[in-house]
Amino acid sequence: MNGTSQIPPGIRRSQEAFWRDLPRLLEIARNRGKWAAYTGDERIGIAGTKTELVRDVVRRGIPKEEYYVGRIKPGVQAPWEPIEVESIHPDHFEELPSET
Repeated sequence: MNGTSQIPPGIRRSQEAFWRDLPRLLEIARNRGKWAAYTGDERIGIAGTKTELVRDVVRRGIPKEEYYVGRIKPGVQAPWEPIEVESIHPDHFEELPSET
């Protein structure tokens, strides 16, 4: 079982729309660092703060299981994509002084 099976379908669909649109959103310099809200395949809006968007979502009566708010910034990774982790070799650690 992976973590994505626990995500409500409405949020997942909204996340997919966000990540699908992210490259285009990043092309517009004024969008960088802002937040975008989606419900299903529809972008609700872009704002300077997450709070602004959540207020708009609540005002519209969209259930919490039906929307997603993400930050417009380069290098973000979709939550369902695997994360690459560099393995650590024991030689990378310094020995701690022994207590006497």
